[in-house]
Amino acid sequence: MLETLDYSALIINVLYTIYLARLKVWSWLIGIIGAVILLALFYMKGIHSLVLLQVVYVIFFSYGWYNWTTNGVSKEKNEVCWMKAKDYVLYTIYLIIACLLCITFNKYTGSEDIYGSGILTGITLIAVVMTVQEFLENWIIWIISDIYFMVIMYQQDLYGQVIQNFIFLLTAVYGFYYWRKNSSKIK
Repeated sequence: MLETLDYSALIINVLYTIYLARLKVWSWLIGIIGAVILLALFYMKGIHSLVLLQVVYVIFFSYGWYNWTTNGVSKEKNEVCWMKAKDYVLYTIYLIIACLLCITFNKYTGSEDIYGSGILTGITLIAVVMTVQEFLENWIIWIISDIYFMVIMYQQDLYGQVIQNFIFLLTAVYGFYYWRKNSSKIK
């Protein structure tokens, strides 16, 4: 069962990321399906902050879908922006807080991996928020997250997720260049 969930999530989440990088609004729906599958997988593995992360993904992916649909984000009309100096300060603070909260959550829920998955969850939460906000730097955070995710998933013997995050890493590099090159207007 774990292996089936692992590799199903791999396929669905790779499709989500590819379509997100191509600025397809409906990619968010695919992401919701992938998050639900991973929620079940991580629950079975006892990696509690990553279960929480999947719940947050469903919420943020739903918001991302709504936001991109109502704001008209499409290949022809998109507006991504570089972060300002104040955004870097704020998101660094958010990152520290998110990591500390996720580590604490792991401690209180008896997670199998308190620190590694807690830090990973914090980084990934910030990347999701940055993606929804259409900050171009979101892809840089995803690159960092994907590398770290591969290490954590390897330690958990979830090899489908290692493969998935290697593909995510390549897709994040592509996403950064695609968003930058094809944005009709960079704020």
